[in-house]
Amino acid sequence: MSDLFTSMCRGSRRLQEAWIGRGIKSGDRIAWFTDGKLDNIHILKGDVDCFLDLDGDEQIWLPRQEDLQELYESNTERKDRFGGPHDLFVFLNKLFPYDHVHEFVDFYPLQDFYSILWLLFVHKELWNQSWNFKEERWEG
Repeated sequence: MSDLFTSMCRGSRRLQEAWIGRGIKSGDRIAWFTDGKLDNIHILKGDVDCFLDLDGDEQIWLPRQEDLQELYESNTERKDRFGGPHDLFVFLNKLFPYDHVHEFVDFYPLQDFYSILWLLFVHKELWNQSWNFKEERWEG
């Protein structure tokens, strides 16, 4: 898990509220912070009995790609066969001209590449927010 992805999730109150709204599930990834530093990442299993402290910023949800896809699809009217990944593809073409995509791929860890893209997409489409990479915060 990259620091960038963790920071993006931690900085998104809307994402954390959406997680609570959909219900905490077995398999969810939770990051615990101690004194503002990442302490542990835990995958919930079995009966889920977890308290999320949004105000204290001690625990955050680190969504998987499929969680972000589910969040997007459950909050949009578009339910035809071209929704979801097709919409992401259209978004990426607007975000990155074809000849600049390699710069993004080279800069970010491959393991988080699609998770970061889905997070950028969900924020733009659902909440009209963009990540400010210099200031490391959501804007909009």
